[in-house]
Amino acid sequence: MVGGKGGAMLSNPLLGTVGQVTGVQGGWQTAATTWSSSWAGGTTTPTTGHVMATLGFDITGATQPYLYRDNHGDPTLNRMNTAIDMNNNDLNNANAVGAATVTTTGDATIGGNITVSSGYAYVGSATVVGDLNVAPLEHDVWSHKQMLKVVSHTPIECEKLTAAQKAGGWIDTMRVLTPEPAQIFTWWSYRAMDNWLTSNRGRRLDHVWTSDALAGQVSKIKIAKDFRGYEKPSDHVPVTATVEM
Repeated sequence: MVGGKGGAMLSNPLLGTVGQVTGVQGGWQTAATTWSSSWAGGTTTPTTGHVMATLGFDITGATQPYLYRDNHGDPTLNRMNTAIDMNNNDLNNANAVGAATVTTTGDATIGGNITVSSGYAYVGSATVVGDLNVAPLEHDVWSHKQMLKVVSHTPIECEKLTAAQKAGGWIDTMRVLTPEPAQIFTWWSYRAMDNWLTSNRGRRLDHVWTSDALAGQVSKIKIAKDFRGYEKPSDHVPVTATVEM
């Protein structure tokens, strides 16, 4: 109803005309039959008790548009059945936003925690890199069988990290360039200080993930294994990704 500010069907004559849709601010009235063309596909005329929701532009005096929705205990009436185009404007002061899929073509700034229950895919060039302390694949450790009960390769850790990767649509570029069953290690325990190179009991705990748009531009990943043999080394070694821009 262009020009209105939302309204509802009234059943009490003291409040308004029965059979009329009355605006919440009393600014307009219209017969219920006016709504029949859009209500339930044009097959049903609303009656007493139905709730109306309208987006009005109120070009006669209001300073901004209004959207009123009141579900009166019926959650099905509190649904948007079409997409909302914000026209590059911000969505501010939202308490909670629930969505099956969230797609962003620009930056996303999160001031608190973010919980992903289905899927979030970043559209654009983005990376996730660092020591994630989990070796998720069978050939990311020196012995899959012997490591199943060791922190960093337990089934629950591998499952959760893999789920997080898939939920974000991230590409494991190390494994794109060096697929299994080749072993990849970025970490060797201090417990094998003298013979770490000979025993080679490593794990791939450091990762390079990219968004889908960037994955094809990673031409090389170098693992500087020789750093592990330096004096007073870290148990992790540097990992360098070359991205062709």
